[in-house]
Amino acid sequence: MLQLSAKRSGEKVVLQCTGRMVAGEGLKGLQKAATGQRAAVLVMDLQGVEALDAAGLGTLLRIRQWCIAQGTGLKLINLSRHVREVLAVTALDSVIDIHPTEAAGESGVLPREWACVES
Repeated sequence: MLQLSAKRSGEKVVLQCTGRMVAGEGLKGLQKAATGQRAAVLVMDLQGVEALDAAGLGTLLRIRQWCIAQGTGLKLINLSRHVREVLAVTALDSVIDIHPTEAAGESGVLPREWACVES
């Protein structure tokens, strides 16, 4: 089961995902939660994601497309080993902005360059 929690800090929203990003109702909730945010930057923390399948990849790409259309930056942070491997094998790590860890630490403030939107 996929669990989500969102935290807002100014114009940034961090969406923390825990569980399995696989086919099922959890992905609909993830897409709804992500696309319901109004922020300059959407940061998805995937540290607690233990499984990612093709449906999960498709959801990430739909969220990415929505972010591009809205002018919202998208960053993936704290990827688990499995998620890193899946993104690398599918070459999606070259089209989605990925950071190994959240550079902000406990402060919740991301570096200024994270506010840039890639197109």
